[in-house]
Amino acid sequence: ARKQPMKKIISLSLIVFLTACASNNKIANQVSTIGKPGDIEITNLTKTKDLENSNTVVRWKFNTTSDKAQQVFWRCDFFDANGFVVGEPTRFVQATIYPEQALSETCTFPSDRVVDFKINFQNIATNMTVYH
Repeated sequence: ARKQPMKKIISLSLIVFLTACASNNKIANQVSTIGKPGDIEITNLTKTKDLENSNTVVRWKFNTTSDKAQQVFWRCDFFDANGFVVGEPTRFVQATIYPEQALSETCTFPSDRVVDFKINFQNIATNMTVYH
């Protein structure tokens, strides 16, 4: 009878630990960089559901840790419960992030099938490829 309370404590500790890890890695799990992110980071990431029309809305801020302006290309991909992309991929959007001026961005996808998303971005300065 004594082993069962210990199992419950261990299980509860594991759940708390996994929850803490999941919340700390929320942004890392939802962001994919093409090449190196360089001096750009994403903060204040949120996902909401517009109850009136079932649109999925993702909001975040781009910040630069540099003292120079940074340019990025970004886009959002949305996924259904099976991990498949919902809708057609959108075009990359170009943005300039200035020092000490966070740039707010938003993606909206009109589908009640969307359960997850990923922000793909590329820091132009750190990802130049020359083809010959």
